[in-house]
Amino acid sequence: MDLLRNASHKDYACALLRKHLPQMSDEVAAQTYAAMTGATGFTPNAELDVDGVCRVLALRSEYGHPKKEMTNPTKYYLPDYYRTAINSRLNAL
Repeated sequence: MDLLRNASHKDYACALLRKHLPQMSDEVAAQTYAAMTGATGFTPNAELDVDGVCRVLALRSEYGHPKKEMTNPTKYYLPDYYRTAINSRLNAL
């Protein structure tokens, strides 16, 4: 995420995107990059939005088949693993 969100790597990120989606124009790749790195794009440090996970679980509970009540985000996301990864990354710098 750090590489992607660093504006000096925009050209590299767009080229990588086009490598995997060759039908994408340069203009659309630049728009996609802007969307991914903007306020509603990828979260810095790849931090999971727990409120978003709760919304997804609520939608799955309501509309998913087979019917299943899913309400506890910590059953699917363990914040300790994320904190360990971030701390390891920071200690490596």
